[in-house]
Amino acid sequence: MKTVLIVDDEKSLLKSLQDGFRDADEFTIVSAENGAKANVILASTPVDLVITDLKMPVMDGFELLAFMSKHHPQVPAIVMTAHGNAPDVESQLKRFTVSQYLTKPIDIDELRSVILHELKLASSGQVHNLTLPAFLQLIAAEQRTCTLTVAFGRETGTWYFRNGELLDAATGGLTGDEAVRHMARWQQAAIDIAPRCQKKEKAVQSPLSVLLEEGLRRSSEHPPKQQAPATASPVSQSSAKQAAPGPAVRPVPEQTAAGGTLTKEGKMATTREILGELAKLPSITAVCLVARDGFLLDSIARSG
Repeated sequence: MKTVLIVDDEKSLLKSLQDGFRDADEFTIVSAENGAKANVILASTPVDLVITDLKMPVMDGFELLAFMSKHHPQVPAIVMTAHGNAPDVESQLKRFTVSQYLTKPIDIDELRSVILHELKLASSGQVHNLTLPAFLQLIAAEQRTCTLTVAFGRETGTWYFRNGELLDAATGGLTGDEAVRHMARWQQAAIDIAPRCQKKEKAVQSPLSVLLEEGLRRSSEHPPKQQAPATASPVSQSSAKQAAPGPAVRPVPEQTAAGGTLTKEGKMATTREILGELAKLPSITAVCLVARDGFLLDSIARSG
């Protein structure tokens, strides 16, 4: 049986949902009163779907969704909010997210249908998580003040919101509108959220929804290539920490743990060269470079 985690600080709502779904054959309900308690459950219990409110004490829904984007990216999430009654907010959120989005008060029959739909998608391998553009729209709709640090492969970026207004964004050498367009292409990104905004002047000129639309249009024309994150490394029997991740050219240590010299001092080596050197070690049969999402980037088998 599937497990659905519902996170909300309204105890009466949690009780009514647990009572309403007590006879469900397809799934069982567990609940948490805030994001912190939800994280404890996620760490100890296999959860197939999370349904969360946004405004909660201790750890709110934004912090929970950000935490899940880094530590539980495979678990789909459904957002509950009272702001969807505004037609413009609801239309924007539904356009930028592939997950379901629910407005309060919750209709239990509608919720049952949504849960079954999401569980079916997850079972078929079509895991639909909250996208980065949808997360940004939620920040604007809830009028949050915060700074987001976002990672997509080996790229990182920062978003600055004050009372739901996007003041600035930056990634690499890009800032303002162009940075927003570029990062809008990062659909499934890892997010950190801090409850403050260090920017005072507004550098973003166009509306957030317009910039996100433009970025998504670019993405459909030229999909971004997600490189392995800086923490990714080749998987081998004895030297998993020796190779530099990703396809970029970068300096490498002079020796492996086994004492074998990879490069001369000052020489730069590509990842392919590093994998080749690792494959020469006596105890190694093959080495491979795997991204955080499990995608195989490269591999080399030992010759001879």
